[in-house]
Amino acid sequence: MALPHFDLPERDIPLQLIWPVAGNPVAMLSFETPQQWRAFVAEMALDPAIPDPTRLKFERALKLFLLGWLDADLMKGAELIALTALELALKDQYGRAVPPISARKVKPGSADPMMANSPRHSFKALLRHMVEKDGLTDDLIPMIVRCGGKATGQLIGEVHPTLDERRNAMAHGDPFDGMPTSGLVELVRDLITYAYRGHLADKALASGEPPSVHPACNKPFVSIRGVWKHSGVPKACRPLLLHALQAGSDDIGPFVIGWRHLKVCAPDNDLADIMRTSAN
Repeated sequence: MALPHFDLPERDIPLQLIWPVAGNPVAMLSFETPQQWRAFVAEMALDPAIPDPTRLKFERALKLFLLGWLDADLMKGAELIALTALELALKDQYGRAVPPISARKVKPGSADPMMANSPRHSFKALLRHMVEKDGLTDDLIPMIVRCGGKATGQLIGEVHPTLDERRNAMAHGDPFDGMPTSGLVELVRDLITYAYRGHLADKALASGEPPSVHPACNKPFVSIRGVWKHSGVPKACRPLLLHALQAGSDDIGPFVIGWRHLKVCAPDNDLADIMRTSAN
């Protein structure tokens, strides 16, 4: 992502921010120059293959975060927009699996049905689905792996405030919102990437060559020329392949991929010997 070239002035004092770094989830960072700050914000960009509606909304959050150089209050606005981008991503990916909020009853003869909106989903339910049904764990969140700490409790209600509680508080006027929340925007970036991991991997398969690391867990792909040709991976087998890559060790072993079968030899996980037959 190329951030807009706002003319950020020099500061009399460094911008200080509590933010996760390798081995320390609550480090105090100090930014001396606008260039340092711009580089820090740019590192939180989403993969350009993320669908535009979500990616562009998250980019809007990063623009506001960048302007936090001028006034730290703008970072709180960035957090709210980032959380709305996450909600959009989860509705896009899980909207068919998570039951919508019950619609209010409509009086017979009312014009309301003619103006019906799309189904509404609970942000809380979408976040819980991510952990309880889609397999998200802390060791699949790059920021948590790199910096330590835990995050999934904020999705399922084990830790408060949860992400949906944070969103609601900011949207509805929390008088105690205070300073920017350490790592929140980066965490949202990682959660959006996880939700779209299948989409990203499918894009990689279509291009004929995988990315250097898996988009969800940052583990290296095994690069075997020819194996990754899109035509050689049956569509029915791709979810299994993605799961193997996501769950495997750094060396997940050889793949044998054909039109009708996929065999994964992954010596360091429970997918040691899996065979699937694709649909005719």
